[in-house]
Amino acid sequence: MLTNAKGKTTVLLWILGFTGPALSVEKKTNVVISGWPLEVGNLGQAVLSEDPLMGTLVCPSLTRLNLNALKSEAYLLEKLDDNGEQWTFKLKSGLKWWDKSAVSGEQLAEFLRLELPVAVEKQGLRTWHLPAMDLTVNGPQVTIHWKSKPLFGPYVLNNSPFRQKFEGIESLAFQCAGELKPEKEASTVHLIAANGLRLDLQPSSVSNDPPFIDFRFGEELHPNRSKRQLDEALKCDQAIDTPFITLLAWNPAGRWTSDPTFRRAMTHLIPRGALLRSGAGSLGDLISGPILRAHPGYKRNLLVPAYDLGKAEQLLNKLGYKRSEQDGYRRTPQGELMELRILVHDFEGSTLLRKVLDDSLRAIGLKTVFTGKMENNVDAVLASVASSWPDANLSSFLHSKSVDSPWPWRYQDAALDQALVTYALSLTRLKPDFTFLEKVHDLVYKLEPFSILMQHRVCLEAKLGAAEMRKLKIGVKNPDWFAELLDPLVFSVGSTASPDRQNR
Repeated sequence: MLTNAKGKTTVLLWILGFTGPALSVEKKTNVVISGWPLEVGNLGQAVLSEDPLMGTLVCPSLTRLNLNALKSEAYLLEKLDDNGEQWTFKLKSGLKWWDKSAVSGEQLAEFLRLELPVAVEKQGLRTWHLPAMDLTVNGPQVTIHWKSKPLFGPYVLNNSPFRQKFEGIESLAFQCAGELKPEKEASTVHLIAANGLRLDLQPSSVSNDPPFIDFRFGEELHPNRSKRQLDEALKCDQAIDTPFITLLAWNPAGRWTSDPTFRRAMTHLIPRGALLRSGAGSLGDLISGPILRAHPGYKRNLLVPAYDLGKAEQLLNKLGYKRSEQDGYRRTPQGELMELRILVHDFEGSTLLRKVLDDSLRAIGLKTVFTGKMENNVDAVLASVASSWPDANLSSFLHSKSVDSPWPWRYQDAALDQALVTYALSLTRLKPDFTFLEKVHDLVYKLEPFSILMQHRVCLEAKLGAAEMRKLKIGVKNPDWFAELLDPLVFSVGSTASPDRQNR
């Protein structure tokens, strides 16, 4: 789902550069990972997030979606069989909890009893029927016997981190079957591997001494004595797509924003290309919907609306919103002054972005008021948010029955609701049908609930040893990209997962 990304629109200013990990490391040591965009103030929430580090190495799910393979797969399971009214789960051998105790079939069964109803309720937005079920345990194998065939498939568990209640870890009431155990110390989170290596997650860079993996903001890379020209692209040897998107979410029941034509006019008048170049050094992408271009469900023939002030003015005039000859502001046919009230989550950190938006809106005769306070009568929300990845399930913030939408409103469109449900249901099967997501994309494109400013990329500078450096090709469709980046230190020498991890 879309959630506040660090609560800031300053993600717009990310500028970062990558060299690659070492071929080998002679001594196991601590690795500092700085600037990774994960909010760790609430450790439990961070650990249970779908973050590529946490969700793969710290607290993974039993199953996951692999976009490289275009299907879901068992991850902590040796096998998963779906025979309609019977599902069979078999744990991988040697699987252990953080306290090094073995994971048992009984613990798997207890997890399924507790978490399967939660996953069904969340993914189905409380509209999917959960049939009665019985569970049997045979060693590491658990079988669910359904009283009737469920509407959904077993991969409804893709986003349910496998865990059990546990009181032995400070600030957490659970433990997971991940390979890295978290510990929090002040603002730093330590992730500890079985071989004794410790990864230190820190908010900002503290040292250039290897080994480190550093995600840095632009001002840290470009000191005052070396100012970058506003339209100059930043040099980045390896840019990585992120699900972070900066956008304006429009109130579907607003005075003027309830009309899709008005919303499209707003998109046309915002200089998104200039913002991408000046704010992010071209380190990002312009997209036509809240879905990464890298996703197989992104409909590529839906072109990004052009920056076109003439088109925006034409659409507003067509709606009857004409500029006054006296003061230049637009008014409704009834003479009401048109003023847009925009809620900004990171009010203090968004000065530049607010200035650009204010100038753009005023240039076409619209008055703008920005507020940092949650108000019922706002016409839009300006925020940097994290889109759901890798599933790109947009239900939680676009479906009319969403219970955890980040916006102070709900969108109401029957066709969009149906398309969202159809795709969400597809995600619970072995092979999701991404044409259903293309249908969602098509409807969102026509409805224009958002004016999307950009999707962000990051670069990272990584030095993991003194040996010859190599470049590691990173693709976000690979669910193990973070693990493979760390692989030389955490698991084995080389660019692929160690046999121990592959056989888990």
